[in-house]
Amino acid sequence: MTLSIVGNSLGGLYSRYALSKLDWVFKGSENNQNNNNHYEAKIIPLIFCTTASPHLGISQDTFLKFPRWMEESYVPFLLGQQPTMNDLFRVKNSTIVMEMCHNHYDYLHPLGKFHKRIAVANAYQTDFLVSVSSAAMLSSKSDSMHYHQNNEDNANLNSGMIELSASMTRLMKNSTGHVALQVATTSVAAKTTAPAGKEIYDTKHGTSRSEGEDGAIKSCVDNLDRLGWLKIFLDTRNMFSNFLNLPTTHQLEKKQAIYASRELREQFHRYGTLFPVAHPLNMANSKTSWYRALTKRGQPIMDDLAELLVLDMIEFSEVSESSAQSS
Repeated sequence: MTLSIVGNSLGGLYSRYALSKLDWVFKGSENNQNNNNHYEAKIIPLIFCTTASPHLGISQDTFLKFPRWMEESYVPFLLGQQPTMNDLFRVKNSTIVMEMCHNHYDYLHPLGKFHKRIAVANAYQTDFLVSVSSAAMLSSKSDSMHYHQNNEDNANLNSGMIELSASMTRLMKNSTGHVALQVATTSVAAKTTAPAGKEIYDTKHGTSRSEGEDGAIKSCVDNLDRLGWLKIFLDTRNMFSNFLNLPTTHQLEKKQAIYASRELREQFHRYGTLFPVAHPLNMANSKTSWYRALTKRGQPIMDDLAELLVLDMIEFSEVSESSAQSS
């Protein structure tokens, strides 16, 4: 039995949390007229994908910036004291967002079981709800290395002519021209090891007591990056009139092979629009007729992502089945 997860927005965080509660052996039964057969099936994790998910929360990282004291005092009140908002702003003694990227046994190890992890983020502050830093797990203090993935170098992957390796992964097609960059972090964690131990957190500020705010975010980013991710940065500003967009000089070398986390954050965290609607747009949110009309132009982007996910799931499923038969 295989398992792949796609979580949009908060769904990505909820999915990471749910992994800590998952029993990796499925137990079922089959009833018929003659007997009741019980069976067990091992769950094989394939793809874990998030789209515009606030992996680092949203404290000090909203489109409209609030001082920390205001986040602690007024923002949760204005938002109705919702427990989820307390978690995302790391107020009211909530530490779950930080725990999920520091607690190896409960959260990082299960996430590391998947064959491939994908994070899709909206660049240039085009997302009012979730920043590119949080969605792509970037820190201004982190030197975590991200390796440039080039569709030209990977052009033959979909035809099966090149074998997948640690340095080359199947990429999302850029048929719409809205994929600004695709990078990958290399997995350095042994998938068979589940290190124990939990950080001690300051319950007032929701950070590791030994690190402080920036240090806690940096270690959170570094821990997640060590699992290995394909990160896809989307830039959909050209879907709208030019007068709504702000100029953003591209400071990254297009042929550069390696980027540090802080470099990617500096590039993509700058304001690039006066109309930050990428959160529903790029994910083709269609929950209402109004949303469907607004996000119609985002559908081809999601089609390209869906194709990537399906091709990866088919391949990893075949690899897992082959490994199971040979063992």
